[in-house]
Amino acid sequence: MIARQYTGAAAGLVFLSALTAGCLSARSDDSVQQSRPGGRGGKVSDTTKPNDATVSAEQPFSLSGGRSAIRQPKNRVARDAKAFVALWAEHAKSFDGTVPPAPKVDFKKFDVVAVFLGSIPTGGHAVEIGDIKRTGRKAVVTALHMKPGPGAMVTQAFTYPFAMRAVPKLPPTVTFVAIEKTYAQP
Repeated sequence: MIARQYTGAAAGLVFLSALTAGCLSARSDDSVQQSRPGGRGGKVSDTTKPNDATVSAEQPFSLSGGRSAIRQPKNRVARDAKAFVALWAEHAKSFDGTVPPAPKVDFKKFDVVAVFLGSIPTGGHAVEIGDIKRTGRKAVVTALHMKPGPGAMVTQAFTYPFAMRAVPKLPPTVTFVAIEKTYAQP
């Protein structure tokens, strides 16, 4: 990767291009947060050093975006580091086969829930991990698929929406429920 320094109007164009491409995300406190290296266009909710995203009770790991390397719809629960590293490698591998380090998760306290929508032929789609209802030895994870309504202007490019989130340890049986929500064009 070649790093270049831009100033003036060129810097503004580079910043806006990176922001709209999903490489950066603007935050309400006017700071800017960069995606993980090779982060597939996702956004990580913590602001720690890029490869030091250890999950804590105060700041759990949460990642979502539109560029996963996973091309088929699937739902997963990673209950240990080995399963999570394998899932991360499948999700985050780049075109040259390299994989950035997986965020650190304390699997004594957390499981990682992941939802992948697979290949979608346009932009405008997103997935979010919603409520998790626990009853005894079962849990139900709600996955919200937000999609554009009729007439919405979207990019004409394939996207691969995904969401991952560390959650307090789950019971043995986990099922996923998908809810589609259509949003109107502003």
